[in-house]
Amino acid sequence: MAAGTADLLPPLRQYQAAALMAGAFAFLLLGYEMVRGPSNVLYMRAYGPQNLGLILTVTPPLLTALLYGYNLCLSRLGARKTLAAAGLLSTGALALLRVLAAGRWAWAPAALYFIRQAYVVVLIEQYWSFLDSRLSPKTAGRANGIMAGVGSLGGILGGYLLGRFSGRWAITDWILGSALCTLVAGAFADAAYHFGGEPRAETIAAGPGSHALGLGSFLREPILLRLLLLVGISQAFAVIVDLRFQTAIFSKIPAMNAQAAYYGRYYSLLNAATFFLQFAVTPLALSRLSPGIVQAAIPAVHVGLGVWALYHPSLLSCAAAYLVFKSVDYSLFRASKEIFYMGLSFDARYRAKELIDILVYRFGKGSAALLIAVLQRAGIMTIAIFSWAALAGGLAWTGLVAPLAGGMGKTEG
Repeated sequence: MAAGTADLLPPLRQYQAAALMAGAFAFLLLGYEMVRGPSNVLYMRAYGPQNLGLILTVTPPLLTALLYGYNLCLSRLGARKTLAAAGLLSTGALALLRVLAAGRWAWAPAALYFIRQAYVVVLIEQYWSFLDSRLSPKTAGRANGIMAGVGSLGGILGGYLLGRFSGRWAITDWILGSALCTLVAGAFADAAYHFGGEPRAETIAAGPGSHALGLGSFLREPILLRLLLLVGISQAFAVIVDLRFQTAIFSKIPAMNAQAAYYGRYYSLLNAATFFLQFAVTPLALSRLSPGIVQAAIPAVHVGLGVWALYHPSLLSCAAAYLVFKSVDYSLFRASKEIFYMGLSFDARYRAKELIDILVYRFGKGSAALLIAVLQRAGIMTIAIFSWAALAGGLAWTGLVAPLAGGMGKTEG
């Protein structure tokens, strides 16, 4: 775990670099919320909801090509210039698609939908790669949750602005607003690099596997395979609890207006719970417990909720399970998972991490959704079956992360 320790900043500068990157998180998610809703509306209007699966099907192959290009740029330009180039290209693509969507180009909604899914994760994972390279586990334990919370504030503001002023701006104008926010986020991120310095790649980065999505790192650093499986199974679990929740709403609240009202109240509560966990619980937990113990405790909580939903199937139990999953996923899960990348090689932090947290994330969710869709077509998936599947997934998740509980010490610098 010593590969990256030479790059660590002094403690005060670690917090200052983290503060600058928190600004990048906030503006990036502010812009993302401006484009997420409009891209959904434009896609549905152009192609119909029945064709939503088409874009989801082609997303993983397109992301694979995008990540391969990212790896080539990383080798030739370095981490800082690659991030700057990705930010400028994202800004330019959003601005161009705003013009094309306003001109009603037939393929613009599909392109916008894919870019919207891709640019935010490609940029935000590079933000985390920088932090994983420059912060100590002790600093990260205190700061990761707060930085995620600052990013959530940007997302909350973006959603509020879209809801409050959507009637005053044309729907395509929000895409331009997203482009401008992405540009500002890039300025904050570059300032963090300027202030904190650029992480150095080891000579091994030029060896076999360095360009091929960082695959060589999985042979050199076995913990990456466990992290890959962790992300994959957690996102498969996410699909199960999500669809069980949606199914429960549909069966328990038949009226459409009542469903919409329930969703509004529910997501307000979910955002509040996430915000509380990010700012209060996560820094406290990671300053006192090892990230391995935190990761091992997360699926144990989900198993307990799964047992409740299994033996007391109701909208309340299904909603509680999904709320806990999403709020923990955006706080404790993410903040503690990032610490495992600290001290690994440059390839692991900047290449394998992107493969895991972008591509495997999408594949895990998409594969589970496809399997469930097939079973639903066959009339197999019911709320009870969903509950059994969630319980089985939680137990498998628990077995996977149990070794991590002793695999990393407390968050010491």
